[in-house]
Amino acid sequence: MAKRSLSRREFLKISALSSSGLFVSSALGGCAGLDRLFTGDKRNLDGEVVILGAGAAGLAAAHTLKKNKIPFRLFEASSRVGGRVQTVSMFPGEEPLAELGAEFFEEHHRTVFAMAKEFSLTPLEIKTRKGLESHYFRFDGQNYRVQDIQPRLKTLAAPLRRVRSDLFRDQEAILTYRNSLVYDRASYYDTLSLEDLLNSWKGEVHPVILKLIESQAVSRFGVDAADQSSLHFLSTLDSEGSSLLTGRNMYRLEGGLTNFMQMMAARVAGVLPDHSLKMNHALVEISEKESVFTLNFQTPQGRQQYQTRNIICTLPFSKLREVHNIDSLYFSDAKKEALSGLNYASHSKGVLGFDSAFWNKKNSVPANLGNFTGDFLSQKFWDSTREQKGTKALLTYSRAGKSGLSAGASAEQEALFDLGLFYKDVPQKAVAHQMVNWKQRPWALGSMAVYKKGQYMKFRGAAGEAEYGGRFVFAGEHTSLKFPGTLNGALETGIMAANSISL
Repeated sequence: MAKRSLSRREFLKISALSSSGLFVSSALGGCAGLDRLFTGDKRNLDGEVVILGAGAAGLAAAHTLKKNKIPFRLFEASSRVGGRVQTVSMFPGEEPLAELGAEFFEEHHRTVFAMAKEFSLTPLEIKTRKGLESHYFRFDGQNYRVQDIQPRLKTLAAPLRRVRSDLFRDQEAILTYRNSLVYDRASYYDTLSLEDLLNSWKGEVHPVILKLIESQAVSRFGVDAADQSSLHFLSTLDSEGSSLLTGRNMYRLEGGLTNFMQMMAARVAGVLPDHSLKMNHALVEISEKESVFTLNFQTPQGRQQYQTRNIICTLPFSKLREVHNIDSLYFSDAKKEALSGLNYASHSKGVLGFDSAFWNKKNSVPANLGNFTGDFLSQKFWDSTREQKGTKALLTYSRAGKSGLSAGASAEQEALFDLGLFYKDVPQKAVAHQMVNWKQRPWALGSMAVYKKGQYMKFRGAAGEAEYGGRFVFAGEHTSLKFPGTLNGALETGIMAANSISL
């Protein structure tokens, strides 16, 4: 990159930051930072770590490297940071805010809590309210409350305990492709789709519970029951199946998750414009020779090439597999198979904005918390207003599998129609509406990694393993064994990847 002089605005920005003490905490320290002002950018990053992707994992990795005083460059293909995190304002200038990507985190997601504390952000616990029904379900044209389903859940206990005992041998185990021979029954259940498993239980499990399992699993993993591995479902339930109706305490972040991503980005970018964090840089080709990786990026200014010896890759495999020449790298056979075959879920997420939370009031349906799940097209609704400020109300819906894949311009009317299955007087149009189909997002091509039938014991664990003796490291929700598909998994693996690097 050619040298250039600083504009007056840039000089004033740097001067202000320098006087506040932030300048000396940039990635290479004060003197190195001053050197860059006069020598310009460089393309040989031999002494720096290249991070691919400025989603949650990439930002966490960059933040950790900066704290570890290890120089880095963070490249992002799109024009915004955050990846599959996206907070939007439904009512300009006022809360509540909506999340079109990641939204909630749980009590045991300690990395999210730790980073929120570091950035002085407030987690808000989603609390129940007395006098309101907690959840409504609808299957085969009939509505159910939790108290209607709870007794029928008992029919699941025996087959679930039997299968889990057969699968895990009454032990707590994390299944991966590396222990597939030890847990040989895991491979058998991996060959069963969730639909296959549910069909085998028809003689002993109540039909409504089978419908509930299918609905919850499809919503969670983003793949229809006929396509997803039954191991995905079995790995998420306790021995009684009680988590189908009651979950752990849930939290959201005050001010929205995008604010968190932007705060991380501001901290890792430092004071030099377009240096440590490079936006609109899409990786299009990669190669390796004599321990040096050559990366070609497509940018608004044309192709740009960089070289490095160390990479942290947080790109979803749905995009990484599109990079030219990626198959020429000396990755393990397991990594190559996962890279080419790992699937990504078809989630679409939309938010309906209303003047008030009509679901909290007694109507044609008793007052409730706004949770609706069933075999209708929109599949799952919940109230995103809870614990937020403002006078307006938000009802979020999530569509998955074929329903998620087909979500488009008519999604708002389809969601209102589905609410009409519970209410007689649903508004004909929402005050505000936004929706994203994550399969159609060009830099994601899906919402989260998911294992289809036969892939769980073949791919699980391979995505997160380092290559090239630890010089090519992977991070992201798809690499997490404990917290896959979550913000916590993305942040935690980004931190772990950065801490594994030593120059």
